[in-house]
Amino acid sequence: NTERLFSENIERVISIRDTIVAQLTTFNQTKGYQIIFSNTMGDNILLSNPAYDITAEFLEVLNKNYSSGK
Repeated sequence: NTERLFSENIERVISIRDTIVAQLTTFNQTKGYQIIFSNTMGDNILLSNPAYDITAEFLEVLNKNYSSGK
């Protein structure tokens, strides 16, 4: 059923978003960033200095926490 699949997909997206926000909150306790922008599909940030891109660093944290079951 298409409606059920759509609903399950929304639930997964919400779960992933909540996990990322929780992990970012913990990650930022030692970083002190004032703003962390979403770069979903490249539509929220059009141009930025690559020095401010924390994606790789944060992915390491997510992967470490995922593998340790946090």
